[in-house]
Amino acid sequence: MSSINTYCRILLLLFISATASAQDPFFVHFFNNKSYFNPAMTGYKGAISLDAKYKTQWGTQQVVPYETYGVSLEESVPCAWFDYGLHFYNDKEGDGILTTNEFGASLAGTIVPYTSRTGGTHNVRLGMSFYMGQKRVDFSKLIFSDQLDRKYGLYDNTGALNQTSFVIPNGGESAYYLMPKVGLVYRYAAGKRRNNPPRVFLNSLTFGASLHNALSIFGSSDFGHISSLLNLDTRPSLRSGFFLETEFAMPIGNRKSYVAVSPLFLYQQQNQLDYFEAGAKMTFSRNVGFGAYYHFSSPSGEGNNTSWVNLVLEFGAVLGSREKHRVDFGVAYANNFSGLQNIVGPILEFSFTYHLRKSSFCDLTGRQNELGGGPLCPVSSRGKIYESIW
Repeated sequence: MSSINTYCRILLLLFISATASAQDPFFVHFFNNKSYFNPAMTGYKGAISLDAKYKTQWGTQQVVPYETYGVSLEESVPCAWFDYGLHFYNDKEGDGILTTNEFGASLAGTIVPYTSRTGGTHNVRLGMSFYMGQKRVDFSKLIFSDQLDRKYGLYDNTGALNQTSFVIPNGGESAYYLMPKVGLVYRYAAGKRRNNPPRVFLNSLTFGASLHNALSIFGSSDFGHISSLLNLDTRPSLRSGFFLETEFAMPIGNRKSYVAVSPLFLYQQQNQLDYFEAGAKMTFSRNVGFGAYYHFSSPSGEGNNTSWVNLVLEFGAVLGSREKHRVDFGVAYANNFSGLQNIVGPILEFSFTYHLRKSSFCDLTGRQNELGGGPLCPVSSRGKIYESIW
């Protein structure tokens, strides 16, 4: 029995160690999560934006789903070179056995604003974020081999739960560890088209690259980025990403209404896992949007990977006659159709955002406070490109 105890404890330690260095918590909806994918997109909306999101994944009638929560506050600062954000995320796996908390701040700045002769605006944005994280395992939900009686199982002959001699390391919690991110983004927005605008034109183009858990490049534990629950040299794994998003617009009537199609390509790599996403979204004057995206990964030596399709719905509205407030709501439904299709359930993600058309930073410093633009003109006064959500 002692050898079985030893093997089970070794397997448990390997499980916890491997879990701590696995893939990061993730979101499937690019909408309202752009700064999570790339910190250079912090504050890109052109407003003060308070965002709340929730994701549930892989649940079945017999299995409690994994859950992820997030809250973010981002502010666009048109009177300065930077925009900033504050973020908190909570992730629960395995019926809450493993919990991850992340919180931090992000900063993004436009380092190369340029306006072409045609009126189009070009930006190069650099962003970074500094997160602190902590992992926790609820050992009370685990069963150890020395709790199993040969005759009565988990309980003794009186019905009492058998005790384990396992000593919980560090109270079941890791130390707080650093998770910095860096990102670079190029953005283009077309200029105003007052006379004879084309029926369909490229309204905006955005692409960028990012590196997450950047301290793991150095491979040293001296930087405070060890995420192990057992005092092992386990770091958050490096995650790299690239995205490309465009918007093709077709004005309707007096150009205050329009239809837009936004193709998206997204690539991420972590722990030898290559992940791809490709699809497109159609929106109607930023009020209603529908999108479909295909998710897949590179071939695996262990068998067929699970591919899945993500369907999204987005709703938004500007409130009040002075157009100072806006709300956005998004829902994503993702279901797999290969690999694990008969084993895990779908992924559901919900997002709600409230936007306020102002800049508190500019107000406090007494500087010019201009945000947003016309329906098809997402350019602010200092050459910084923001989304045309208004």
